[in-house]
Amino acid sequence: MARIKFGSIVTEGRGSLGGHTFQNSSGGVQLRTKPINNKKPSSAQSLIRSYNPHLQAGWRSLTDAQRDIWSRFATSHQICMLRNPDRPVCGHSLYMKYNFEYISRGLSLIASPYLMGPPYIGADIIKNGTFDSSANWTVSGNFVISGGNVTYTPGAVSRLYQTQLLSSGGLYRVSFDISNCATTSALQLFREDANYPFDGGLTGLTVISNGSFSFDSNLVLNTTQLRFYVSAARAIFSLDNFSVRRLYY
Repeated sequence: MARIKFGSIVTEGRGSLGGHTFQNSSGGVQLRTKPINNKKPSSAQSLIRSYNPHLQAGWRSLTDAQRDIWSRFATSHQICMLRNPDRPVCGHSLYMKYNFEYISRGLSLIASPYLMGPPYIGADIIKNGTFDSSANWTVSGNFVISGGNVTYTPGAVSRLYQTQLLSSGGLYRVSFDISNCATTSALQLFREDANYPFDGGLTGLTVISNGSFSFDSNLVLNTTQLRFYVSAARAIFSLDNFSVRRLYY
């Protein structure tokens, strides 16, 4: 191992050169020769290494502005290097660290550190929750899908649903946006037999007005369909951005 001292012009070294790596420590900068590892990695080590290509690809897919957010987040939240506690980690290192928690759980990578859990939020199970078209949805009564949302007008009992095979026992975040509601209205979220699949605020009538709604609820019954139901006497409103995501702690 060689010890390196820098002068007034060159004050820092980092990275690798051939089989050697510059390493910063509290005692200064060192140049270490990389050892040759002849040991076969364990199954756990092999699994962790298999994540790396996906993490690197995710980092490369970010825009320059998104990468800058990771770097500034490390600085503003004082997330520093272990061996140099006065130096913030780089954005790339923070991205790899945070997203390892997601990829190891089989979840989608996050593009911003501000989305970091817990809870760790799974992928949206709803198809076409933005109602860009009528694809994946079945409607009846006075529900109409048009213009990027679904609108209910009074006059008939109405249902809106899509097929989803869900097993009970998980915690989910159910969210949606309401607009064009002159007063207040109400929704019910059923499964295929008109029982409530979720507990908490999604059991019974959910009174709504304009705004964004989000409920963290346990799935208490197996279901093959998620159905929105509105009685004929409810006020007009539009529904958009319907999302159901599994939560992990």
